[in-house]
Amino acid sequence: MDNNALPAAGKAPVRFVHASPDAPAVDIAVAGGGPVLFAGVPFKGVGDYLPVDAGTYDLEVRVASTTNVALSVPGLKLEDGYVYTVFAMGLAGGQPALVAVPSVDAMPTPALLPQTGAVNYNAYLGGILASLGLLMLGFGFIYKRLARQTIKR
Repeated sequence: MDNNALPAAGKAPVRFVHASPDAPAVDIAVAGGGPVLFAGVPFKGVGDYLPVDAGTYDLEVRVASTTNVALSVPGLKLEDGYVYTVFAMGLAGGQPALVAVPSVDAMPTPALLPQTGAVNYNAYLGGILASLGLLMLGFGFIYKRLARQTIKR
């Protein structure tokens, strides 16, 4: 289930989606024989968000309940306050090759929005509309005056 609420300070929740149709159920673990973070994730399976400390991780996708590494995921950077989903996709035994694709689900709003140097066109538009209004009034006045002169003749 999606839960994109921003995490506690120093945390970066992450989950994994198994999207490789020819791969068996997998475990996602810390590389080098480390602990399993997500166990027995089947094809089309989605792990729950796991709040981990922000940082860079070397992970591996293993065939479930084994130490056989199907995919290495080195250098996965998880930033403080961000929420992630990592998709394992492709084919375990063919092309396109099996890859891990991280995606940002949510991120903190910056305290200050960047200054883009964009012009505030609302002021210009207001001036143009006011000028057009005055021009229309002027034409209306001239039209009325010409109409009176035509009637008098």
